[in-house]
Amino acid sequence: NTSSSSSFDVIHEQYQADLFAELDHLLFKISQPTTTTTTTTTKAEKPVLSSIYFGGGTPSLAPVDMIQGILERILTHFTLQQEQQEEQPHAAAEITMEMDPGTFDLEQLQALKKLGINRISLGVQSFDDTILESMGRVHRRADIFHAIHLIHQVFGKNCYSMDLISGGVPGLTC
Repeated sequence: NTSSSSSFDVIHEQYQADLFAELDHLLFKISQPTTTTTTTTTKAEKPVLSSIYFGGGTPSLAPVDMIQGILERILTHFTLQQEQQEEQPHAAAEITMEMDPGTFDLEQLQALKKLGINRISLGVQSFDDTILESMGRVHRRADIFHAIHLIHQVFGKNCYSMDLISGGVPGLTC
């Protein structure tokens, strides 16, 4: 239906514009240099981030261009920690995206990797189809293994984590 599709586009565009305006305001405020008695950050230096986490409410359902816009705004005000060096014992910044099995494909993962996403937090919740169904989850066990296969193809085998539920669900005990 064209009218509902265009209505969604209008809502999406307004939401994105409002989100970006709020991000610009908040990021400007929190990225301002601070002066303490021991160190001073000059205006030319941007604060360094060691991680960015896209989570809560399955952010992977957002269009890739929205994720790109969010990252661009963050990087206007902050710098990402770079690769490990002798004088800097920390690894490169981790940028994580929460994703649910069955809600993404290979193309989306590749696009997210191009944006700099380097870790996936997979919302598995359970490997039991009965429990997944009782929780109202749309994915099933087979979707989990397919999602892991896609993640391995794009990010490798050591760039993801899984969220599992360990209680509070009928039929599931700790």
